[in-house]
Amino acid sequence: YEVVHLVRDLARKHHAAALAQLASRINAAMHSGAADPFEKVRGLIADMLSKLESEAEADATQKAYCDKEMSETGATKSDKSDGLEKLSTKIEQMSAESAKLKE
Repeated sequence: YEVVHLVRDLARKHHAAALAQLASRINAAMHSGAADPFEKVRGLIADMLSKLESEAEADATQKAYCDKEMSETGATKSDKSDGLEKLSTKIEQMSAESAKLKE
């Protein structure tokens, strides 16, 4: 069946296991002897699209979380670096003052 070959080619081209699995299911549906095998194929494709949309939504949520965390971490790191720089300057000043007092 041409549709099976097209989906398998897409699976190979894009290295997509989900498409390979879909091609296998389409092939099985075509050989099942149902009155309208394309009805089953349309259902398989609709299920796959629904699953991929759910995964995309979950990925978008995860990315938003990661972006927020990276931003907060960057801000915290910047604050800590500024604090470290201030403390280093203060230590240098105190060391210089201590050396001056020892003279």
